[in-house]
Amino acid sequence: MKILDLSTFDNHFSDALSAEQLKNSLVESGAHLRDLVVSSANDGNSFGQVERTVFQALKKIGFGAMALLIKLQGDGDMGHKIASADRSLSKNPNPSVTRIRSIFGEHSFQECTYGTGINKKIDLRPISARLDLPGPRMVKEFH
Repeated sequence: MKILDLSTFDNHFSDALSAEQLKNSLVESGAHLRDLVVSSANDGNSFGQVERTVFQALKKIGFGAMALLIKLQGDGDMGHKIASADRSLSKNPNPSVTRIRSIFGEHSFQECTYGTGINKKIDLRPISARLDLPGPRMVKEFH
C-alpha cells in the first residue's frame, strides 16, 4: 500500500504555510487519496487496512482544511477604534492568542482584540466572533 505524505497538515508545519499553499495542498491531497484507493484495489489490500489509512488521511486533511479556514480570516484588525451609539472600543496594542480544539486537532492563531481601554477586559475578538467560538462575542451594532 502506498504511504500518503500528509505532513503538510501537521500542527507545527501548517501554521507556517500561506493560505495559497494550504489550498494547493488540499487539492493535491484529494488526488493522492484517490490514487491510494485505486492502488489499494489493484494491490488487493484489505478493506480494513484501506479504511484505517483513509481515516488517518482524512483527519489530516480535515486539520489542513480548518487551518485554511483560520488563515483566511486575517488578523481581525477593524481599526484603532470602533464605535456604536452607546460605547467605543479601542484596539489592544498586543494581539491575543486564541486556541481552538476541533475533532481534527488543536489550532491556535493570533487576533486583534478590543476593549474599553488598555489593560481592560477584552470585549471583542473579531475572528472568534465571526467563527462563533466560545468567549466574548461581537455585538451586532459594531462595524
